[in-house]
Amino acid sequence: MILFEDNKSNKLGSTNQFWQFSLQVYERKDFAHSCISLQDNYGIDVNILLYCCWAASEGHSVLLKEEIDSLCRSVKNWNHEVVQKLRSIRRYLKNHDINHLEAFSQNIRCKVLEIEIKAEQVEQDLLTNTVSISKNKYMSDQCRVRNALENIRTYFAILGVPKAASTSELRIILKGVFPNIIEKDIDAA
Repeated sequence: MILFEDNKSNKLGSTNQFWQFSLQVYERKDFAHSCISLQDNYGIDVNILLYCCWAASEGHSVLLKEEIDSLCRSVKNWNHEVVQKLRSIRRYLKNHDINHLEAFSQNIRCKVLEIEIKAEQVEQDLLTNTVSISKNKYMSDQCRVRNALENIRTYFAILGVPKAASTSELRIILKGVFPNIIEKDIDAA
């Protein structure tokens, strides 16, 4: 997932609360790097990871395995056929000077980035239309953190991501989603 590279994503103007949440947390220190690391190393879909966090941050109860399975199925083809292919093109253009036409490659890469960001938005809309969440403003922050972690654990279990392999990234992600929670409470979760 790429939400921010040169801040063009703000120009897209989605009113989807999940999208707004994603824009906000993706700017936080080391958050994007941790998400991309999990994406590249374990094949996670950052949008589903963010949905797991967003639902919990809103005070929604722990997502059922069936709900997370449904989220995965709802975006699988879109993510594979559109988002990942756009990401691959953008990364190729970033890392290869095509016949010394660097400025031309940069221009195309920027256009692909804009389309990729729109494709990410579409994926997030698909997710919010698949599993509805309910807000609970009375849920404690510690419970929200635990719910986010449980959602993520379920998602990672579905994908077969090893538990120990993602601990440092998860700390950064949870701190990004819940910046007002002290780190010992995140570690306790």
